[in-house]
Amino acid sequence: MEEDIYRHQRARRASAIPPRQPPERSARSHSAGNGEKRHSSHGHHERRRRSSRRRDPGFAVNKLLWFSIAAVVLVYLAILAVSILQSRRTSATSAAAPAPAPAAVAPAAVDAADTSPPLPADAGIATLSEQLKQWKRGEAAFTEADAMLASGNTEIAADRVEAGLQILPDMTRLQYLSARIEQDLQHNEEAQALLMKVLDRDPGNVEARVSLARVLAKRQLHRDAIAMAAWILDAEPYSEEAHQIMATAHLNLGETREAIPHLNRLISLDRNNTSAMNSLGTAYLRLNDYVKAMNTFENVRRQEPGNSLAHYYIAVTFARQDEVEAAVDVMARAAVQFGNEFVLAWTKSPEFDRIRTEPKFLKFLGYLGDKPEGKADGTEAAREEAGTAGTT
Repeated sequence: MEEDIYRHQRARRASAIPPRQPPERSARSHSAGNGEKRHSSHGHHERRRRSSRRRDPGFAVNKLLWFSIAAVVLVYLAILAVSILQSRRTSATSAAAPAPAPAAVAPAAVDAADTSPPLPADAGIATLSEQLKQWKRGEAAFTEADAMLASGNTEIAADRVEAGLQILPDMTRLQYLSARIEQDLQHNEEAQALLMKVLDRDPGNVEARVSLARVLAKRQLHRDAIAMAAWILDAEPYSEEAHQIMATAHLNLGETREAIPHLNRLISLDRNNTSAMNSLGTAYLRLNDYVKAMNTFENVRRQEPGNSLAHYYIAVTFARQDEVEAAVDVMARAAVQFGNEFVLAWTKSPEFDRIRTEPKFLKFLGYLGDKPEGKADGTEAAREEAGTAGTT
């Protein structure tokens, strides 16, 4: 009885407590809820992204660009495939077509007059051997002619050159030597023609350029001489002869300012080139730059006291400035050094017309011996005055 009562109470207590769900099921239901929330959120963002893409014009343009590129590539591939198929068909057709019959070749005509046997295998060697002999003979003729020309035997040199040109008519060095001989003989036109022929064959021959420029200058073709000298300076900027030809041609054309840079270059290349210094001084005289002219002539006189041109141009520079006493003093010193007659010839120059009627100049002319009839010879007095001037 008590046992039944105890069972009944346990059953009532069990029915009063609500049943509990297992934890695994609860966790699964929770995660499923979160998943549904995430899924719904992801779908919402995806719809917004798609709608924004549809609204973005740049996206549409990029999409259209990629479609266009893809279409071009497809068209190109299609054209390539068609060309490959056509080439295969063409090759197959040509392979299937029968080959044309070879044209009949007429036998080579045999020259009835040519009965010589075929050349031996060493014919080329024999021909080269003969050519070598010719080359050596031409070289020997050049060597002999060059030596004869250097020693002044122009006629013998000309004979050697002529013999060499008969062996090797196109030998450039022999042609150049022939031109040099024509120069020595003052046959400038012939020399010019030969030098131009040499330069036709060998434009880089600087010696031929210099010789041609020299010939052009002798023929008074100053513009051509300037052009040729400029070509020389392109290859050799420090060529003294080219600068000299250029300066002289410009001076002869009256282009004094253009000549001065070349004269200065000559002096910088050779500090002892008193000829270039005198030319530079005369260029300054032409420009009436008396200070630079005087400095240049004085430099020449200090460097080379026996240079009569320097003394003469110093006197001219003074006369140009109407400095009579200074001009007479310079010429008196020169008379002691070079002689009265030598200096008397200077006084005939038009350069002294500005001071010719000056009493001091007339007296000096008397000292030099340029006296009217009936006057005593003033040579000794001139020497004494010149000697006195030379000691001051």
